[in-house]
Amino acid sequence: MGYCEMLSCRLNYEENELWNNFVSADEELKATLPLHGDELSWALEQINLPQEQIEDWIETLKAEVQGDDDGVDFADLLHLLSLQSETVGSTMSLTNAASAVRTSILQLWNNATGSSSIPCMHRHVLDQVRFRCARMENSQLAVAATAYQRSVVLSFCWRCEKQLLDEVMPKSTSLITSLLVVLRMLNRAFTPVQRALWELLSTASKNFDGLFTKEEIEDALGVIPAQTSQTQTAALELSELHTLRRECQGKTMNKLFGDSPCKVSLAHVVHWWTNMDEDYRLAAGFEIAPYLEHRALGRQPEEMFRTHLRTCAGSESEARTALRGHVGVLAELRAAAVWRGLVDVHDRSTCGTGTNTSQCSYVSEEDNPNETTSRHEGTHDQGEVSNCEDNLSNSCTSSTCESTTQLGSQGNITPSGHPKFSG
Repeated sequence: MGYCEMLSCRLNYEENELWNNFVSADEELKATLPLHGDELSWALEQINLPQEQIEDWIETLKAEVQGDDDGVDFADLLHLLSLQSETVGSTMSLTNAASAVRTSILQLWNNATGSSSIPCMHRHVLDQVRFRCARMENSQLAVAATAYQRSVVLSFCWRCEKQLLDEVMPKSTSLITSLLVVLRMLNRAFTPVQRALWELLSTASKNFDGLFTKEEIEDALGVIPAQTSQTQTAALELSELHTLRRECQGKTMNKLFGDSPCKVSLAHVVHWWTNMDEDYRLAAGFEIAPYLEHRALGRQPEEMFRTHLRTCAGSESEARTALRGHVGVLAELRAAAVWRGLVDVHDRSTCGTGTNTSQCSYVSEEDNPNETTSRHEGTHDQGEVSNCEDNLSNSCTSSTCESTTQLGSQGNITPSGHPKFSG
C-alpha cells in the first residue's frame, strides 16, 4: 500500500486515475495486467478512452511486450498516455477537456478548503488492496511487495527519461547545446554549497565527465583551507593543525573511495559531503568560504565551467564524453531520490505508522529541487543524493545513459523505444 501511495503522489490527475484503475484491476497483486485478459480493457475504459483507442493501445502493447510473459507494466501505460497527450497537442479531445475541467474544479476546491492538491490513492482502491493482502500468506505478500516496488522503480525511471528528453530534444541542435541543458538541470538540483563544491571539483578535474580521481578531489579541497583562512584566526596556519587536518581529510576520503575504482561520480561526492557531520567537517577544514556559496546563488554553468565548455565546443569527442558523464550523474540523483522514497515507505511500515500522502517528502524533488534541498539544508540528509544501494544506483545510471544519449551523426539525442528498457 505504501508503494501504491508513493507513486500516486508523483502523478498528475489523469495518470493518477489510470494508476488507481490499474491497481484496482490487479486482483492478484502482480503489479502487471495480463495483455489478453479483460482487466486491461476495463482499466482503460475507466479513464473514458474510446473503444477504438483502447484497441490501438492493446495492439501496440502486443508488439512491445512479446516474450515478457504477456504482462503489461504501468510504465507501459504511462508511455502510451504520454504519446496520446503529445499527439493531441493543442486540440484537446472531449476526454482531455473533461479531465482538464475536473482538474480545475479540484484545484479550486482544494485552494478554497486549504487541502492539498497532491493526487492520492482512492480510499476504495486502498480498501481493495487491504482486503487482498489479508487473504495472502506472508510469502505471497513479500512477492507482491517486490512486484509493486519494481513497478514504482520502472515508472520513476520512465519519468526520469521523459523529463530529460523533454528538456533536451527541443533544444538539441548540437552536442554543446544538449550538454548545457543537462548542466542547467543539475545546477537547479543542487544547493548553493553543492554548486560551489561542484565548481571546485570540476575546476581541478582534467576531464569534464562528472567523475573525479582521489588526487583531483584532494586538489579541489586543498583550496578550501587557504580561502577560509582569510576570515579565521592565525591559528589555522599552524603546521600542527594543518597536519592533523590533512590526516582527517585523508581518512575521510578513504571512506569515500573504499574498494571502488580510481574514480567516483559527482553524485557520490555530493552525498559524501552533505552527509558528513558538520562539526567534523569544520574541524577537518572541509569548509567552503561564504563568498563562494553566495556567488553560487546566481552563477550559471556557462560561467562555472567556461574553460571546459570551450574545450567541448572545439572537440566533439570531449562534448560527447561530458554529455554522457553528466547524464549519468543526473540518473544517479534520480535513483537516489527513488531509493529514499522506498526506504521511507519501508521505515514507516516497520514502525507501524503506515503511509500518508500528505507526508510524502519525495513529491517535489524532481519538479522543484531547490525547494527540496533547502528543506534538507543543515541536516545530514541534505541535497539530492541519499544513502542508496550501489546496485540500484549503478543499474539506473547505466541504463539511463544508454537510452538517453544515443547520439546520432549530428550529435542529437534520440529516445529509445520501450519504456521498460529505457530508463
